[in-house]
Amino acid sequence: MGMDPALKATLQKQRYHIVGEHGGVKTCHWTKESLVR
Repeated sequence: MGMDPALKATLQKQRYHIVGEHGGVKTCHWTKESLVR
């Protein structure tokens, strides 16, 4: 069971990172800042 290609493209455009075949994660600004420092 995979993700619909149109949905995957939409999520990636919204800066989600696709995890496996069925999920996505979006890192918030504060988490990203703490990881970069």
